[in-house]
Order: sequence, then C-alpha cells, then structure tokens
Amino acid sequence: MNASQENKLTMMKTVDSVLDTNQAVWSASAPFSVLVADFRARYSDIEAQAVTQSQSTKGATMAKEVAKKLVVSTALEIALTIKVYATDSNNLILKDDFTLTQSDLDQLRDTELIIEAQRIHAAAAAMAVDLAPYGITPVMVSAFLTAITGFVSILATPRIKVSQKFIARESIDVLLFQATNILDSIDALMLRYKYSNTVFYKEYRKARKIINLGHRNTRLGLFVELEDGVDYAGFSVLLQKGISSYMGETDSDGKALFESLKAGKYAVTITKDGYETYNGVLTVKSGVLNTIKVSLNLI
Repeated sequence: MNASQENKLTMMKTVDSVLDTNQAVWSASAPFSVLVADFRARYSDIEAQAVTQSQSTKGATMAKEVAKKLVVSTALEIALTIKVYATDSNNLILKDDFTLTQSDLDQLRDTELIIEAQRIHAAAAAMAVDLAPYGITPVMVSAFLTAITGFVSILATPRIKVSQKFIARESIDVLLFQATNILDSIDALMLRYKYSNTVFYKEYRKARKIINLGHRNTRLGLFVELEDGVDYAGFSVLLQKGISSYMGETDSDGKALFESLKAGKYAVTITKDGYETYNGVLTVKSGVLNTIKVSLNLI
C-alpha cells in the first residue's frame, strides 16, 4: 500500500475502534447498524487485498532462477558434447551450430532460451546413438526435456504474482472509495449524537481525521518506481552528487525514498541481477517531493 492508502486505512481502523467501543449507543438504530456493517465489510476486504499486495514474489523468482540455471547448465553440457562429436566427425557445420558459451545462454531472454534449449534437445534426441559413447544418454536427454518443461511452466508464476499485486493495489483504491462514501453517510447520522452523546461524537470526529503518517518533515525526497520485472523488491538505488552518495533499496512496491537531499543534479544508478542497469540524471528541486519512474527489463 502507498502512503495515502495507509493513512486512510489507519483512519478507518481508528473509526472502527470508536464504533466498537460505543456500539451500545448506535446499535438500536437500524440505518446506522446497516452502514456500520457495510463499512466493516469494505474494511475487511481492504485488509485482505493488502495481504495480497504485500506478498513477496521472491520465492517464485528464486524457483524460476533455479529452473533456469538447470536448463542452461544442461543445454551447455549437451551442446559442447555435440561440438566434440562434430569435431571428431569433421562435421564443420554441426560444430559451428553447437559452438556455445555460458555467456551466450545467459544473455538470452527467457523465451529465447527455451527455443534454444528445445533446439539442443531435438538434436540430442536425433543423435542419441552417436552421442551415447560421449556420455549423453537417453536418460539425460529425457531429463533435459523435463527441465525445459519445468522452466516453461514456472516462467509465468512470478509475473502472475506481480499482476495479482497490481490488481490488489487497484482494488484497494476502489474499496477505499466505497468505504469513504459509507463513512460520509455515517457522518450525517452522527449529528444526532452531537448533543445527546457528546463524548462519542467528539471521539468519532477526531477518529475521522486523516493524519499523514508519512514523511511530513522531509525537506526533499526521491520516489522510485520500477514498472517492469518479476520482483519489485531488492533493486539497489545509488544517487551520486559530487563526492556525496546515497544508497537505497526498493520495497515490494518498487519504491525507494531518500530524505533530506540537497537540491541539484544527481546521477542515478539502479541495479539488480537479471535486469538491465539504469543510468540517468535527475535534477532534484528544493522543497518538493521529486519523483522518477523507471522501467527495467529482464535480460
């Protein structure tokens, strides 16, 4: 959740607590009770969506990386073995087709790696008899196909989780809007208690105030959001201005905040293994919250 959403949710939690404490006062009013029930239903839905949004994609990302490494290592071993066979057989075309390096495979995008791995598997299956003396057995070829299939099946999982987090974020905005409208109606009914139950009325009005729990005293801040990628968390953000440097790391929403920066130009570098590196320049203005939105692609 972003700061604005968290501030609203904190207000609603406080309101719910006041309503719960004073239930004996308003429970006899049917319209009031219906509104409170509707408000609590929205509040419960918001909390459920917040849980979904806060879930880390790290586990899915790690599983994907493990599957990818298995495909790469097996593909390289088989390809280089085919190259040795081709050299022994004086088959220059075959040798050239399977002259690969670790770097060649690592630089491929996921879909490209799958296509290349399938090509290598097809060749190994077709050359099973010829490759057997070189240690490429049918069992190994079959296991390679299983590894490829596993990588394909797990490939979408991290992105699905990212999509779920995005949908949850959008749902929270809608639910907060709905809950706020319900509270507006409760506000109107609360007028009847302004004089009949002054303590309840004042507690409720105080609870309804949205307090900014964010960085109100921050002179200057930087907001970083990464739009693409599997896991938004863990991107290293480096700001440099002359001899001064500032380090930060993105959270699960892709946000990194820097406080009390001085105005001026900063070199911005954003890095994480498996992603393109971002290098740019940001001009930070004094007295405002500066923002930068960066899209990074998988490599």
